[in-house]
Amino acid sequence: MNKQATRTIDELGRIILPKELRQQQGWGTGDEISLSSANDTIVLQLSNRYAGSLCVICDKPESKVRVKGRDICDCCLVSIKNA
Repeated sequence: MNKQATRTIDELGRIILPKELRQQQGWGTGDEISLSSANDTIVLQLSNRYAGSLCVICDKPESKVRVKGRDICDCCLVSIKNA
């Protein structure tokens, strides 16, 4: 499960995270990632996982359902079902 990949840093300092890694972690477009370092190790963490999951629609912190890597609260889920 701990697959290793090599990526090159581009001229703007960016790297591309492998699709498989993003899918495995449930990371999607617009997610906020925290970076920290210790010695030669870089740690990436999805920021809102540690602050509590937020609903992708209304930003309420009481999200209950995860759909394609995104959290949705019960209220918004009911609204979607009734739409």
